[in-house]
Amino acid sequence: MVGATVFLIAGILFFDRYCLASAVLWGMFLICCAVSAVTVRKRAGVAYVAAAVFFFGGAVVSLRRFEPVVPRDRTMFMQLAVEDLPVHREKYSSVPVRITGYDDNGTFHTADERAVLRFDNALPVRCGDRIECLGRVRPFSSDRASYADLMTRRGFVGTLFLSASDTVRVMRDGRRTLHAIVSERLSRLGLSDEAAAVVGAVGAGARGCIAPELRQAYSRSGASHVLAVSGLHVGIVFMLANALLWWLPAFRYGHIVRNAAVLIPVWLYAAAAGLSPSVVRAAVMFSALQVASASSSSRNGLNILAAAAFCMLVFDPDMLFDISFRLSFIAVAAIITVGIPLFRLVGRRNIAIRLLWDTTVVGLVSGIATAPLVSNVFGVIPLAGVLINPVIILCAYVIVGISVLWIVMPFAFAAPAAAAVLNGAVGVQNFVVTRIAACDAAWVEYSLSGTAAATAYIVLAAIISLCASIERKKSVHLPE
Repeated sequence: MVGATVFLIAGILFFDRYCLASAVLWGMFLICCAVSAVTVRKRAGVAYVAAAVFFFGGAVVSLRRFEPVVPRDRTMFMQLAVEDLPVHREKYSSVPVRITGYDDNGTFHTADERAVLRFDNALPVRCGDRIECLGRVRPFSSDRASYADLMTRRGFVGTLFLSASDTVRVMRDGRRTLHAIVSERLSRLGLSDEAAAVVGAVGAGARGCIAPELRQAYSRSGASHVLAVSGLHVGIVFMLANALLWWLPAFRYGHIVRNAAVLIPVWLYAAAAGLSPSVVRAAVMFSALQVASASSSSRNGLNILAAAAFCMLVFDPDMLFDISFRLSFIAVAAIITVGIPLFRLVGRRNIAIRLLWDTTVVGLVSGIATAPLVSNVFGVIPLAGVLINPVIILCAYVIVGISVLWIVMPFAFAAPAAAAVLNGAVGVQNFVVTRIAACDAAWVEYSLSGTAAATAYIVLAAIISLCASIERKKSVHLPE
């Protein structure tokens, strides 16, 4: 799957830049498949399989191309469906919406296109609401080409600006999404503003409520991965579920029930966090690991990761251009290839030392692996991440664990204790992050070019492959 994913990515990148007709790409894919079937026992068969996957990557790109039908830069009556929780700023709020219909010159048209809605804070907009308004869809500004390209690949056609006078009607939908239910339950805890923002980001994927200054501190200190729900958070849920269901194998067919039951909280948590690329990747990978455990097969982590990437890119090839997708896969690939061998250097007897070593290795390996991409995209290289990761990750265990338990069992009598623990854990985490970010030596402003970043990853991959190919010398003790 690693080789197949590499050729799929190559096809997506190539044909995203050099467009070909969908019929041509599918034709080349079928021809390569047919030739590879004939030459399956020859070396050329492998080359034709690689070519088939390459053209398949281009074919899935051609299927995802679409042209927006909603007119832009024209004021008209529209119907909108609010898809997420609004992010409140000082002067306005923003939220992703889906345009379900519009009236163009007296003719009503149905639609299914996404846009970013920015509205007056006076408007009581909530997740799941339906809005009828007079508005104008504006294309993304050409001055921010990278942002415009990212939002377009995510399926957004432009931006809407609404004031209270533009809104005709806001209709409440009785149905609530899991995302909204989780956010509402977390709000019952009565946390401090900073703690509520961090817990909301971890428990419901709502990062928009975090103050810009705090978000920048997390970025400079190298701890921003804690705020974005990803493999770390899904892994905590995965381990909690396995720990809570340890007793099931004692019963007949209990191991089958346990392996199936573990997947339920993993995917419920992924859905509650908004099913972002990093969350889906983590949920897919941990699901595959659980299946591998159930079938007693070899747990080839890198192969499972590549299979998850392959499936996700086939479903949506534009994920390849999403920074969160790339960061999460690079970090996990580095942990699998480099981190796991380093974990084994420390014995299993002392749990405290092993936990400290494992968290340090995770921070070091993922930090080095993602540094070229972070420098290329954000222009910052965090240097202190490895020093604070043990504290940050331990706090994350507490925050995720308590948040998930509260979401599942929101008992009123437990709210004060849960709030006290969460306020304390978030307080410690924020204190460490802000202190480190205030040090000039904790981060460096440097921007790598795309070519330099790609070269760095080629060199890293070559070094890892070389180290993996070196076999340990076997010593045989002969009897005297």
